[in-house]
Amino acid sequence: MYDRLSVRGLDEKESEKIIEDLRFGIPPSGYIKMFTVGRESNLKELAQTLEASVTGKDNAWLVKASYGSGKSHMLKLIAEIAGKNQYVTSLVTVNSQEGVRFNRMDQILGAVTRCLVVPGQETLGIRSLFTVFENNLENGDTVTLEKIRQITKLDNWDDLNNNSLRSTAIRIALLVWIKIRKNKIKELDRMILEIESVLEDWLNYPENYRGRRKELYSQLIKQIDEDSSLENIFTESQREWRFYADDVFTFTANRYQQSWDALNDLNEIAKLSGYKGVILLFDEFEDVIHNLNRKDLQQQAFMNLFKFFNFQYIGKSYFAVTPEFERRCKAELNSRGVYTFEFSQFDELNTFQLEPIRHNDLIELAKNIRRTHGQAYNWDAEKQFDDKTLVEFVDELFKNKTPDMTRISITDIVRELDSEIPR
Repeated sequence: MYDRLSVRGLDEKESEKIIEDLRFGIPPSGYIKMFTVGRESNLKELAQTLEASVTGKDNAWLVKASYGSGKSHMLKLIAEIAGKNQYVTSLVTVNSQEGVRFNRMDQILGAVTRCLVVPGQETLGIRSLFTVFENNLENGDTVTLEKIRQITKLDNWDDLNNNSLRSTAIRIALLVWIKIRKNKIKELDRMILEIESVLEDWLNYPENYRGRRKELYSQLIKQIDEDSSLENIFTESQREWRFYADDVFTFTANRYQQSWDALNDLNEIAKLSGYKGVILLFDEFEDVIHNLNRKDLQQQAFMNLFKFFNFQYIGKSYFAVTPEFERRCKAELNSRGVYTFEFSQFDELNTFQLEPIRHNDLIELAKNIRRTHGQAYNWDAEKQFDDKTLVEFVDELFKNKTPDMTRISITDIVRELDSEIPR
């Protein structure tokens, strides 16, 4: 599944985009494999995790590396490889201060839907996944088409809970999307766009709709049922109170169970759309240590982490952490007076530890950057900044043994190449 690619053959525009990312130490989106060096055993192990069936305990992994030494790069590499192998991916940065708190699964669900990357689609988010599903309603094998038929057939309230999808919210959202987009009446375009906007905003920020069930019912159900030009969500009219009584619009009920159900439904919808599933990737996961300011919230965040490793989410997931993650979690809880937590669960989490970048790896990386820089700015970088000069420069960089040596080295190499361009 993993193969290295050459930077040769990139055009000037592609090369310049890559260098602009590298100048700020950012992994270049779409070209991460080209600038991944060394770590052969890690890459083989990574390929195995992507290729393996989701069985046993092989569905979630901690990706360990020191700050600045490749965690984010590796997550983006996983996403890039997975996307090219027909997985839908969502890379979420956990950030309690910006409303992505891991003790709140409705916030995690919203972040996942906002960040969905669907192969072959240019835009991010739930819109792209629903659009592919809609476009593939008539495709697939017999089993797939039967599952799709069960999802899209909704005669009465009992059909809403027929186990074709786990989350009633996601099923209603998907049905609304399909029903309104079947309509081709130009006069209704504005109303359809408004409904799409409400639907997307609800799934992207479900935490903002906790007290707005009536508004969602009016805009997503009632408005459609009352318009004779649109096909009703249900074949038979349904009473409004049923939507509230069954928590159709609520992702926080039953300890966020519908948020978990919705994550699993996204995975199922991706499969029914012709993909292999949804892979979730969580960067900066140690935010749960640094920025959750109450011990009960931290404990809930850790329990949610354990649920990913215990198949509460049936797809695959990866979490970027530092090598001391488990020890630091235990120490944090102990410092807050928590002694009865299930600490042993930290020791049971699947892990792969990133190898450090070696001297020769850094030379290889510098040569890739040099070649791309020359292509970006149309100069003979290999002649003006020859191998001897490059190796001497890398030798000096390699003396910096700080955890973020790789990131600093990349930005320094680009800066040095900028200064060498003939004026």
